[in-house]
Amino acid sequence: MSEDASWRMALLSGLVWGAVIAGAWWFAEWTQMGRRTRGGLADPAATREDASETTRSTP
Repeated sequence: MSEDASWRMALLSGLVWGAVIAGAWWFAEWTQMGRRTRGGLADPAATREDASETTRSTP
């Protein structure tokens, strides 16, 4: 019976650590989201130059 208890405790510990890691990851992403939108990096296409404008020759 003690073998079952240790297996269950290991599973519970793994789930708790998984939740901690997922929460830390979510918090890091959430705090960085504000910087991306304030810095104008929310839309990468908005900062990219259009190649057709730079290669077009003027007569």
